[in-house]
Amino acid sequence: MLEIWFLYALTSVVFFGFTTIVDKLMLENRFSSFSYFITFAPPALVFSIWVFAFQRTVLSLPYAFAFVAGLISAGGYFLYVVSIRAEEASRVAALTSLYPAFVAVLAVFLVNEIFPAGSYLGIILMILGTILISYKRNHVRKIVPLSLVIVLIATNFCYSLDQILSKISLDHISFWPFLMMFMLGRFFVVFPSLALSSVRRKFISEIERLERKFALLLVLGSSMWSIALIFYFYAASLGPITLVSTTALISPLFTLLFAILITKYLPKVLEEEIDGRTVAMKLVAIVLICVGTYLIMT
Repeated sequence: MLEIWFLYALTSVVFFGFTTIVDKLMLENRFSSFSYFITFAPPALVFSIWVFAFQRTVLSLPYAFAFVAGLISAGGYFLYVVSIRAEEASRVAALTSLYPAFVAVLAVFLVNEIFPAGSYLGIILMILGTILISYKRNHVRKIVPLSLVIVLIATNFCYSLDQILSKISLDHISFWPFLMMFMLGRFFVVFPSLALSSVRRKFISEIERLERKFALLLVLGSSMWSIALIFYFYAASLGPITLVSTTALISPLFTLLFAILITKYLPKVLEEEIDGRTVAMKLVAIVLICVGTYLIMT
């Protein structure tokens, strides 16, 4: 029988799978990384004001953990952007998918989550499956430079630490106030940055250049990201963070499915490799992810 947290986590990865495609389309010659980050702040601010107005909030240490988790999450995003500019996106996606292993280690010491060997084997299989899904044959000859490896390790550490802190916070306060503080932490840097005229002018300029269809896609993507985050952290409030974070590795599978559909029906919007060898490798990846999911759920 499926755990209820898994159903919430699975719902979140479907939404995250689509928003990954939106990220790709928006960050390719349409938005700078910081301007794109800013576009997610207004919904978070409105949501935070709504929670503060209607939920009883008594600030304490768990609220601080949630806020710091949001800050660290933003740091992970910008480290990811640094990586994506220095290396092929497929390789970066593969290497940043290692964060559930970091979560598993930290969770043992910080939230006392220990599982049978089969669960850890499932985590390894899901990581391998995610790496295969992100793999591209034409981009494997160049060795990743040591400086970038360090950045990628820091990215994985940020992703894992923000989730561990989130779990500690969720164990002590209710879900909605937690999410409010997490959102405020994640987008804390946005509001003072907009006070700088250079940042503000650049953001407005990029918004004005955006075509109508991509503006609608941006609204859809930011909305789906917010929904995905709600489902993800609600799953984390119900289940072990080690397994919830590992479930997020299913997201590239849905990204692949969405990308293939878009490539087939809207080839001018997005192009995904769908030749025979690539599809066969992706199928192997899907099998690994499915087997890994079964192992962590049993």
